[in-house]
Amino acid sequence: MDERPLEDMEKAISVIKAVDKDFKIALAGRYHPEIEKDIFDYSVASNQVIEPEVFKRRKAEGSNTTFYTSCTEGYPNIFTFSPPAESAWLSWFALNNNYDGYLRWAYNCWNANPLQ
Repeated sequence: MDERPLEDMEKAISVIKAVDKDFKIALAGRYHPEIEKDIFDYSVASNQVIEPEVFKRRKAEGSNTTFYTSCTEGYPNIFTFSPPAESAWLSWFALNNNYDGYLRWAYNCWNANPLQ
């Protein structure tokens, strides 16, 4: 799911778990400690803080934790006009902060005529 508020996520998780308690849920959005244990693949916005013990537990459980940038972060980012060094920095940021990687959103989201 993509950037849904906590209340929406709680309702969605409730519906999903009622049907299949083992279904793996993915979310790209704000970090919510209240639902973190229900999210298998969690990609948080780059300005969110996750406690080190949460990273350790998620890794031990086999859960994936990444971060992403969006249009709200002017830099560092991976826009077509961003300096290449920003791409390298984002990788180092992921490594330094114990993330499993970086979620690049919509690299393949093109309109019918992308060069026009």
